[in-house]
Amino acid sequence: METYVTSDWILEQFHHLRFRISFKTKAEHTVADLDVLNDMDWVKRQIEYADAGVVITRAKFKQANLLWDKYSDTGITKDNIWNIIDHCIDSKRKIQAIKEYRKYFQCGLREAKEAIETREMNNKGMV
Repeated sequence: METYVTSDWILEQFHHLRFRISFKTKAEHTVADLDVLNDMDWVKRQIEYADAGVVITRAKFKQANLLWDKYSDTGITKDNIWNIIDHCIDSKRKIQAIKEYRKYFQCGLREAKEAIETREMNNKGMV
């Protein structure tokens, strides 16, 4: 038996993600946390696009899964922090990757920058 993904199901998943981010924000973040506001805004735009009939791409689903991991009850683990960082690097958002690294590993700017640059070179096969 095949399972078909409907547009209603997709919309429901994005609404769940939006609620999860909102709930986690109240518990652990300040309202002024720019990363959280950007994440909530991104989900809101995806919901609006889905309502308008725009097809959600595989890349958008990948981003939604990363956000789901980021705001899940289990939190970020060492396994999925690298997925989040790699996605930031692939999306040409190096500063965001450094912020995520610093947030998870509780380190200074120089250490985070060096780690991200090393990861970026590893991903490109330069090391």
